[in-house]
Amino acid sequence: MRKFLVVLASIVTTVSLLLAILIFALSFFLKGGFTFQFANQVNQQTVTEYLEKTDSLDSFYQAAEEEGISREKMDDILNQPEVKDYVGGVLQEVINGNLEEDGMLDEEKISELTKEFYDKALEKEDLVLSPGAKERLENFTTSYIVDEVEPNLTEAQTENKVISTITPFLQQILQPNTRSVLIAISIIGMIVIFVLTIKERRFFHYYSSIALFLMVFFLGCSVLSHIASTFLKGQGTISIGQILVPLYQTGYLITVVLFITFILFFLLNYFIERHQDLKERVPF
Repeated sequence: MRKFLVVLASIVTTVSLLLAILIFALSFFLKGGFTFQFANQVNQQTVTEYLEKTDSLDSFYQAAEEEGISREKMDDILNQPEVKDYVGGVLQEVINGNLEEDGMLDEEKISELTKEFYDKALEKEDLVLSPGAKERLENFTTSYIVDEVEPNLTEAQTENKVISTITPFLQQILQPNTRSVLIAISIIGMIVIFVLTIKERRFFHYYSSIALFLMVFFLGCSVLSHIASTFLKGQGTISIGQILVPLYQTGYLITVVLFITFILFFLLNYFIERHQDLKERVPF
């Protein structure tokens, strides 16, 4: 009976740890890694292509020209490295808004990102606008993000059956309470294993087995996503393969941590068993 309880506790601990680590990796991917890699591929061409697709390119150039910025200068601004940070920040806010239960976009944060972008971009191009002109340009861009970009992305998400189905699920599992519950279950499971195997001093044996299983699982997932990233690189204006980079990088990092944990538990178990063996041979 005790053996059965140990195995059951090991399975529960393994599953809860697996889910907790997966949620951590997914949270990093959706709330940082994904947007960084996506935005890193953005340039003037990708921005103007999007504006053309939404029939907003002319109005965007017109708004800039009304404030004294020519089309050529606007293209230069959109080609600056700062546009990557801006697009990444906006995209992150859209993702954050969709992952929140109320699904609301933080307009104030978008406004702050827009102001920061124009501050840097105009200074780099040695363009001086009056405070009123600069504010009007910022308001136009912010309104475009809030009224056009965010609804388009949300609509695309709603029309995609897969995304619209998993979004409510992601909203739930990415909540801090979910991770706390899984970590609590893992700790309780490890305590149960410790209590049930303390007599034989076998708890590190089970801990190392759990770490080994998790290590192999994440190594396999990382290798598969790495292979997929290699095959998908360079396909389309925005490379899906490049976006997958932080996913397998995180997986490799988790694998290394689990490998170190496995070695630690394995050695502790080895020394304990060695000590027990010597104690049995030389009881005094």
